[in-house]
Amino acid sequence: LHFSETMDVSTLDISGITLQSTSDSSTANIVQLSQLNLISSIDATAVHLRIGQADLDQLTAREIALSATNTFLLITNTTIRDMNNRQVLARQTSLDALQVSEQNFTVDSTAPNLLSYHLDLDSDSLTLTFDESVRALTINASG
Repeated sequence: LHFSETMDVSTLDISGITLQSTSDSSTANIVQLSQLNLISSIDATAVHLRIGQADLDQLTAREIALSATNTFLLITNTTIRDMNNRQVLARQTSLDALQVSEQNFTVDSTAPNLLSYHLDLDSDSLTLTFDESVRALTINASG
């Protein structure tokens, strides 16, 4: 996140950050983030965050952040404060949703890894566990 002035990272409230698939909240797929970790705890104009796995799974399941064209950020005014304890300006409507720029978007290029499986012959089922969300419809069970 980039701001026009230095922000006090100790005031960060991640529940104020939402990612969505379009600028229009009424038609968008939406994920309110709940698992963010600061990469750096230094007060600065750029605040670097790591998105938690549960939030990444929700983004994948709702097909948000597949590209820069379907990645929009909203924040509440209580998300973070500047060094003078002033709240950030909210961006909560389709008029001010921030679309990620192409140069600030990195496509997921890491293939999922199969972590484990469970074969249950009584129920004729096979459960596969991956290290990240996968689209169930893309599984090729025939080979």
